[in-house]
Amino acid sequence: MADFTKYSSPASEWVEYEAAHPVPNMPPGISHEQRKALFNTAREKAFAEALGPVKGVAAIDVSIPTSDESLIAVRIYRLEDDLDALLPLYIHLHAGGFYFGNIETEDVWCRLLCINTRSVVMNVNYRHTPEWTFPTPMQDTFDALDWIIKEYRTYNVDKRSVIIGGISAGAALACAAMLREQDNATNRISGLILTVPPTVDEADYPRYLLKDGYTSLEQNADAAILPRTSLKFFQSLYKADRGHPYTSPLVLPESSFHGFPPTCFHIAGLDPLRDEGLLFARKLAKAGVETRVDIYPGFPHAFMTLPELAESERWRNDLYKGVSWIRKSQSLG
Repeated sequence: MADFTKYSSPASEWVEYEAAHPVPNMPPGISHEQRKALFNTAREKAFAEALGPVKGVAAIDVSIPTSDESLIAVRIYRLEDDLDALLPLYIHLHAGGFYFGNIETEDVWCRLLCINTRSVVMNVNYRHTPEWTFPTPMQDTFDALDWIIKEYRTYNVDKRSVIIGGISAGAALACAAMLREQDNATNRISGLILTVPPTVDEADYPRYLLKDGYTSLEQNADAAILPRTSLKFFQSLYKADRGHPYTSPLVLPESSFHGFPPTCFHIAGLDPLRDEGLLFARKLAKAGVETRVDIYPGFPHAFMTLPELAESERWRNDLYKGVSWIRKSQSLG
């Protein structure tokens, strides 16, 4: 039985940061839209101040059609010095519990991704709760993938090299996209990057795989950024179908992952979702999938959305290395 509890001891950098940055209280009685606007504006500002401006990248905004005859926004980034070159594709899916996040919160990060991985990057603004529940964000992800593959010539995308990556909710969507590829036998995704991924409905949690059945849901229930109360709030709005095979990949049969591409995991030690991420990485490895796992002991869920942290810089560099590792694995395959 696995025991990952050692990763929860708070890191000194996090202890200092948390003491200096108390969590601001949202004004009482505000609407969902007001709450999201406050959060998204703050995240956009934090990235711009810590990491911006990022030069050398051209971006274009496109409204793309969805399967329910709506439109969603994507932003596509290319290197200014390589506008006509055929480049690999990286599809980015943001964090935020299917509730927070938008094109602008991810803009600086996607520009850095473009430069440091020499990729065409597509930043997808899938639709959010509470207006849009499961499976709409997932279907938006599928539609965005289908669209960019269809339009690969327009954006000089090398459709033989497509990585899809996400953080938290975005990681769940990235994994769902790959499971759909498996079901459809389309094999258009050459690599996955799953950062702090949710991988199982709590009701189906395989506690028997962990020592004494004690999970990070309990150990890190009061951790910063995503305490268990916030996790339940996001879940209550998303309304995932527990019976859908893409909702809980951790409990799917091992055979479901035969043929999965190389997959990178980034796991935070002080995260309620830590154990399900690590168990999923082990499951993929057992199924024969090439895996790479980076662990950030003592840091909470989605700490990388605080770009000023030194550990966030470590994560960014690990992600760039992960992209290179996937591409090297692809070239050797």
